[in-house]
Parts: sequence; structure tokens; C-alpha cells
Amino acid sequence: MFLIEPLSYPEYVDLLNNSSLIISDSSGAEEEGPTLGIRTLVLRTVTERPEAVSTGVAKLTGRDLKSILNNATDALVEIHNQGDRVHLGQPYGDGNASARCVAAIAKYFGKLPADHIAYQWSII
Repeated sequence: MFLIEPLSYPEYVDLLNNSSLIISDSSGAEEEGPTLGIRTLVLRTVTERPEAVSTGVAKLTGRDLKSILNNATDALVEIHNQGDRVHLGQPYGDGNASARCVAAIAKYFGKLPADHIAYQWSII
């Protein structure tokens, strides 16, 4: 464990991507960690990111030291037995939300934007 100065976003994601386990109370880590498939212990009792918890990639531990240590130990055993990445699917979607939104708007108005050929459309 290291105490470090704040990082730029690319440096932060690189650090997370090179981690085996994330323990944080940051809502950012609740998103990036599970998206990268890294087990994430969230030092909260509630989260505005329930998708990650429902996939099993993230776990709410609260701030109780015993709970944190027990959950970290369990996660480290899983990492030892199964590897440091969890492949349970993306908790926050498939990355095509923008294309779906544009397609839904175009469908509603009955036309596609002039540059629609550059996009792969998936109409809802």
C-alpha cells in the first residue's frame, strides 16, 4: 500500500488496471474497478452504483475494520484461486448507449442525421 499524490485520470485508471484488489470509498473506484473486472471492496453501507454489487465484482463492506479485513481476506483467497480478474460481464452496459439514444431520437423524428452512415445503428 502506498500513499500517493492525486493522479490524472489516465494515471488513475492505469493504477487500477494494474491492481488485484481495490479497497475504496470513492464512487469513481466503484465504477472503474468493476468495469475493469477487478474485485472492489466499497467502504460504504449503501451505494449509488448497485450494478457492480449485483454482479458480484464489488462488495459493500461498511467501515468496520473486522468486516473490511474479513472481506479483503476472502477476496485475496478468490484472487489466489481464480485469478485477479472477474469475468462476469460489464455492470454498466455494453458501451452502445449513445448510438441507441441517437437511433431512438432519429426514429422518433422519422429521420436520421446527415452523417448517420458513419454509425452502426441499433434501433430499440
